Order: sequence, then C-alpha cells, then structure tokens
Amino acid sequence: SLGFLHLKLDHLAESEALVARENTRNDLRQMRMVSADAYQQMRQILAALMPTHSTEFIKMLRNQSNMIAQRGSFQLQIVERGKSSTLSPLLQQQILFICSEALTNVTKHANASSAKIELFWQQNQLSIAITDDGSGFDLSDMPASYGLRVMKERAAQINSVLLIESQPGQGTSIRIQIPR
Repeated sequence: SLGFLHLKLDHLAESEALVARENTRNDLRQMRMVSADAYQQMRQILAALMPTHSTEFIKMLRNQSNMIAQRGSFQLQIVERGKSSTLSPLLQQQILFICSEALTNVTKHANASSAKIELFWQQNQLSIAITDDGSGFDLSDMPASYGLRVMKERAAQINSVLLIESQPGQGTSIRIQIPR
C-alpha cells in the first residue's frame, strides 16, 4: 500500500549506508515527497466519495492546495465568499481534481510567485476562480494539453462550464460555474 511504501522510504532515508551518497539521499527525499502526496491524494479521494459537510470539503481543498503550492514554491490564497453549503460527493471529488490539476499546472508551467482560489457560494451555483501571476500562454498557439482537457471533461461530468483565460506575461485564470 502507499502507507507501507511511505514508511519504508522513511526507514531507507535514515539508513546511514544509503544516505552517505548525496544522489541517493536526494532521490529518497523526492520519493518520500511523491509517496506522501499520493497517499494524501488517495485519502482525499476516498473522503470525497463519502457524504460530508462543506466545512470538511473546504478543509480538504485547503490541505490539498497548500501541499501543491508548497511543492511548487508559490504563495497561495484561498478565499470564500457567500454562505457555504453541502456538496454531493461527486461534486466534491470533481472540484478537488480540477483544482489540483490547475495548481499542478501552475507548478509545472506558470513560473508563478502566487496563485489564488476564490469560491463564490450562491443559491443556485458555486463559482470557482483559480488565478495565477505566472507567465501565461497564448490559448490559440497551444498544443492539446492533457491537463486542460481532463479539467474540461471533469467539468462536463458535473454539468459545469470551465473557462480558461490566459495571455503571455499576464498569468492564467480558470473559472468554473457549478450548478447546485
């Protein structure tokens, strides 16, 4: 299991014979981080499949997002507006995946110093904006992106609209409108 892998990597990282070599030490640290992230993601997926209160969903979103921001070395702000309400497990799961993919793209491609997730709770919908101050890109000049395609597919599965706005040098904005 991922938990066992994480424990074994911790044990190996403390082994004097292995950590004496700098490359091995760095590889073990990176593997520990990846296994910890995978373990946390799996726990969040399982938690998202169970009915829960909106406060627990927000906590999961914050934990997941802060972990990605820390790994990507950018500042993250999460802002809620309006009165939160309970979301179905499917909505929670898809929103977590979309936000995770958007922030992973910030880490991989944007060279951003900061990002922001804004949740606008309204009576009939939840609107989410994920923005960054990174390098941006030209939407018309971009080859098909697996991450962007998956975000759009996930949004469609929950009858939502996902909009992407970006320009070179001006960051990126991803907006999703989710009916409730």
